[in-house]
Amino acid sequence: MDIIVYILMSLPPEYDSTKSAIENQSSEHVSLQFVVSRLLDAEALLKDWRVSETKASSSELSNDITFSTNQRTVVCFKCNKKGHIARFCDKTVVCHYCGKLGHKKRNCGNLTRKKPPFKEEEAAAVSFVVGEGEVKKFIVDSGATSHMCSQREWFEELKPSSGTVSCAAKSSLLEVAGIGVICGRLKNGQEIVLTNLLFIPELNGNLISVKQIQKAGYSVLFKDNKAIVKRKNKAFVLCELNSKGQYVSDFIPTVSNTFVAETEEAELWHRRLGHSGNHALRKLGLPTSDSFCENCILAKQSAEPIGKGNRRRENAPMRMIHSDLCGPVESSTLSGERYVPTFVDDYSRFCEVRLIKKKRYCCRIQEISKNKRYCQKNSM
Repeated sequence: MDIIVYILMSLPPEYDSTKSAIENQSSEHVSLQFVVSRLLDAEALLKDWRVSETKASSSELSNDITFSTNQRTVVCFKCNKKGHIARFCDKTVVCHYCGKLGHKKRNCGNLTRKKPPFKEEEAAAVSFVVGEGEVKKFIVDSGATSHMCSQREWFEELKPSSGTVSCAAKSSLLEVAGIGVICGRLKNGQEIVLTNLLFIPELNGNLISVKQIQKAGYSVLFKDNKAIVKRKNKAFVLCELNSKGQYVSDFIPTVSNTFVAETEEAELWHRRLGHSGNHALRKLGLPTSDSFCENCILAKQSAEPIGKGNRRRENAPMRMIHSDLCGPVESSTLSGERYVPTFVDDYSRFCEVRLIKKKRYCCRIQEISKNKRYCQKNSM
């Protein structure tokens, strides 16, 4: 018992609470082993408390004095890797091609993976695009096995389809999104209907296949830099040779009113649902649109960090004030104010917002705000 008394008397002030707890215990329960175990527990708690206090003081010191912008010290809390924050982490990125997490469309392995060629009902064939022309023009191609188009709004009828075609100019495979019909006319008034036409969004141009024209019972004659289509007693000029060596047709498709209505309805639902994506609209059974939404593009843009290196924060109020001015606002207040200046103190982060009628009043308001805060500081 004397050993226990000597131990308790030699303890530093940090162990006063533990010492009083042991002294309040009955003598039957107090043993040397009991006292040692309680003191070890108290020592462990003191160590944890000191470590946490040291971390808190160091973090407060860094927040008050410097702001480090070195990306090597930034740690992502999702993947625990240095060099980026969670907003730019690849683990949260969704591929717009395969829909999987962890990579972007340009790095998707499914893009480079070979797919089986597109198969038609009568025969399987692969189209070879020998050149690239204008996107809005149709090129007559003797090597193409099918009519092809990249403009969705030109189709009168369009059915979903799958498959790929080979593009010799790009040495890659292009995905077929559908097959349908396009109606239109030439500048000479000749009406033309292109059937079994493949819809390929990634195709740089539009093609009229000579083989498909011949399958329909027509013959194509290339003479005097012109492509002439004949059938029995009927003949017309389909296209002429241009300076690039391509037979470009003046075929003008008639835009389907159904497509215009569907596009307007899809854009309306896109705005109604808070600018949701096409995948969300498909889940709800609503029409989708491939048009770009300017508001979505602007909202997803991120600004680069302003300034590089370390910046020292002021250690006293009123030494540095950050100010910004918003306006003119289209709708004015009842008193006629259209500008909103803000003032932020660098030390205390105290923020003040005012309303003014004219832009030139900003400097005067800043002086009034500064004097007001100076008086408040001296009155404390």
